[in-house]
Amino acid sequence: MGKMNIAILGREYAIACDDGQEAHLGKLSQLVNERVQKLTHEMGRGPESTMLVYTALMIADELLDSKKEIKALHQEIEAMSKTDSGSAAQARLKEMEAAMVDSMNHIAERIEQISSRLEAA
Repeated sequence: MGKMNIAILGREYAIACDDGQEAHLGKLSQLVNERVQKLTHEMGRGPESTMLVYTALMIADELLDSKKEIKALHQEIEAMSKTDSGSAAQARLKEMEAAMVDSMNHIAERIEQISSRLEAA
């Protein structure tokens, strides 16, 4: 079992992880730190635990939306594979990819809206 120190808002945390997962954990902690710093910049610094909860909620909201979108796209792909063939399926796949990009942009916008609401609170 590996162990590493990560920093969130300048505070060090000793975190255990599976051997070989240190780099991945480092990337995750960097993502969380960036999100909480952005939120802190937008809302002002509050209690650390509150800022971390807000950040976790925003990430969870984005994850839930992404899971729903992925599930819908998988269902659509399954339905297509039963009815479409050849170039029609390829064209639809490209449309779905574009829809997925739009969805991710929408998720980013929602995160910004949530940040704005939290800032106003």
